Formats: sequence, structure tokens, C-alpha cells
Amino acid sequence: MVVVNNINQIKICVMKKVMLLVLSIMMLYGLNAVAGESISYVKTDGNIYFGQKVKVGISKTRIIASDGTVVKIPNHKVEAYMQDSHLFELMPVSYNSAASVKMDLLEKITLKDGLALYRSATINDDLSGFDYYVYKDGKLYLKCSKLSTESVLQFFGINKVS
Repeated sequence: MVVVNNINQIKICVMKKVMLLVLSIMMLYGLNAVAGESISYVKTDGNIYFGQKVKVGISKTRIIASDGTVVKIPNHKVEAYMQDSHLFELMPVSYNSAASVKMDLLEKITLKDGLALYRSATINDDLSGFDYYVYKDGKLYLKCSKLSTESVLQFFGINKVS
């Protein structure tokens, strides 16, 4: 009798572990499915438009909703947008006075010690790459030169220019 009780207890213990393992696997797949979905949105004039995809064109930015509806926004009115988990925000890229500040949509890379690192793609005749900017409290703190870019990226924990 004692042996039968022990065998039943072992079976119950094994079944509990198998159930726990199956539930864990199901939860992991569920989390991966949710994590695989990226949020896309466009922010403009105090409004935020959510959708599945953002397409930035020459003159307009389009946000495509899950039901297929499309909202078109003129590029000069876009304050920020997120596409494929990349955030782009309208930021000043010059140190000029408030009246003549040049603004551009920059990709937010990371934050550290109250500083934010942004980048923009550059395409020159002989070279293409990225320009990097550091902001503090939403104001331009440092525009990285070719010489300072590597050390700034290392400060933010980025080892390689991509």
C-alpha cells in the first residue's frame, strides 16, 4: 500500500511539472506574439493617430489603421512618429535664437544621465552615414563632430556606429 501511494504521489508531481512546463511555453509564445506587434503612431497639433504602419513621403506622412483607413498629414505638421519601434521627434538642430532655430525629425537612440542621444541620416556626394546630437531638457546640448562621435557613442554605451 505504501509503495502504491508513493507511485501515485510521484505521478501527480510529474504531471504538475509537465503542466507547469506546458503553461510556461504557452505564455512565452503569447508574450512573443504580443512583443512582435509594433505600435505605430503620428503626433501632430495635439492629436495622436495610431495605426499599423507609418509611411513618410515627400510631402505627407500616412498612418494606416488596422481596418485599412488612411490618415494623411502634411510633413510640416508632424511633431513625432513611431514606426517599427523607432521613435522620431521634431528637435532643434541648431544653436540659433528661438526665432531662427532649424528643426528636423531625428531618431531617438537612447537616454543616459539626463541626456538624450538622437541621430539623423546624412547622404553626401562622397559619404553617407549619421549625424548625432545630444539633448538636455529638450534643448540641443551638443552636435557631434566627426572627432567627437565615437567618444559620445561610447558614453551612451554604443560601441559601433551603425
